[in-house]
Amino acid sequence: MAGRVPGTDSIEFLRIELYYDGEYVPLFMTPVRDTRYGVEQENGFPIDLRKGAFVATVPTQETGLEEELQKIGP
Repeated sequence: MAGRVPGTDSIEFLRIELYYDGEYVPLFMTPVRDTRYGVEQENGFPIDLRKGAFVATVPTQETGLEEELQKIGP
């Protein structure tokens, strides 16, 4: 299924929300919206579009999320 992260069934990426500075210049930091276990999350994972890399995980009380992300990170 499109958006599924290899190595896990719990996380699916939905979309990137672009924000603009002015009319035409996209900001380089933006959230990637996701679902965890089929539930869309209020916050997204922040990504640096210039580097093409996630910069941090969103603090959460969800048990095992950090371990899951470390496992699929590569």
